[in-house]
Amino acid sequence: MWRPNLSEQQEKYRRENLRMLLRTAMLAVLALALAVPVQREDSTLYVRILVGYALCLLVATTIYRSNTALWRRSYPARLVFAVTMVLIDLVTLVGLTLVSGGPYSIVFQAFFIIPVVAAFSQYPPFTITVAFITAVAYLAVSLHYLALHHEDATLQLQEFLIRLGALLVVCTACAYLSVVHRARDARIQTLVDDRSQLLRESMDAAERERRKLAEQLHDGALQNILAARHLIEEAAEAGSAEQTEEAFGELDTAIVEVARQIRAAVYELHPLVLEEAGLCAALQTLARDTAHRGRLEVITDVRPVPPVHQNLLFGVARELLDNVVRHAQATVVRVSLADVDACTELEITDDGKGVSPAVLAQRVAEGHIGVASQRVRVDSAGGEFRLVSEVGQGTSVRIRIPNA
Repeated sequence: MWRPNLSEQQEKYRRENLRMLLRTAMLAVLALALAVPVQREDSTLYVRILVGYALCLLVATTIYRSNTALWRRSYPARLVFAVTMVLIDLVTLVGLTLVSGGPYSIVFQAFFIIPVVAAFSQYPPFTITVAFITAVAYLAVSLHYLALHHEDATLQLQEFLIRLGALLVVCTACAYLSVVHRARDARIQTLVDDRSQLLRESMDAAERERRKLAEQLHDGALQNILAARHLIEEAAEAGSAEQTEEAFGELDTAIVEVARQIRAAVYELHPLVLEEAGLCAALQTLARDTAHRGRLEVITDVRPVPPVHQNLLFGVARELLDNVVRHAQATVVRVSLADVDACTELEITDDGKGVSPAVLAQRVAEGHIGVASQRVRVDSAGGEFRLVSEVGQGTSVRIRIPNA
């Protein structure tokens, strides 16, 4: 079952603090309205309603601050508290409106605060419900007032409709704002979760790479060095020139193989050709290695580009081509690199078996984060990573990164 984390609970608590501050500000404004020289039907009742509202705010603040743990963990408690406070807000405003000149009094402005307060909940159904009830409450008190005061009915009706329209606009905007904020928060939470998972998997991947390199050096270069040492001993013990020459020939072969294995390991860590000859030459070398390793045809069309992101682009290309060799079952791969509209574009396309989006998502969930981590790297550089794949139709990946 999903449980909110501590930071999310704290954020909800802070939002409630902000809502209480808004209510306190509204109370202060309504109190200052007493200084405005307008006709009120009952100023004493106006003051009593304000005092009652102030006491309600004080009690509410004491309740939720003294039950912090319950507040952070109990959704029903937060919902009951929020609904109760909205009802208190509306009852207070309706009462103040009726005793201070009806829907045309200065109290009308306070109706705009209610949907704003609700919007901070970032729970769209609640915000929409509160906005609707606020508009209905203002409509009800206005119709009641108009029924009691018939003088200048046409002018009053026009003014009422204008105010109601403004209130409906604010209510609609608050509801939309709540929806947008909810979607934004969900997106941010998804990105945080993805980042955490990628970080964990990246650490595991680094450990796997170190273990792979150790195994390559131990099983390849080290064994050949030991074999070379044995050949040297055999050459020293050889009784004839022919045996010595044969031993030294085998020794030379072993040394050449050791050099090749060490060069391959160094290339895995950091391709020297990338620094010395640039991205185009490095991609050409990578394409030849891929063709040899995967026994497939690699067609390259690489053109000079600015060296701003060459390490990033080479890393992405190496990861993608490695995936082609291990998973795609392709026969032809195309690699293109070009400078287009002040952006570097790298595109790698294969004619392999392809993969569905659902399978990609499943692979990430299982810890295969190669492509996902490269997408994050490209996004971090301000670029665009676009992958298109259909089962049986191959895969195409296009990376576009601004040169600036």
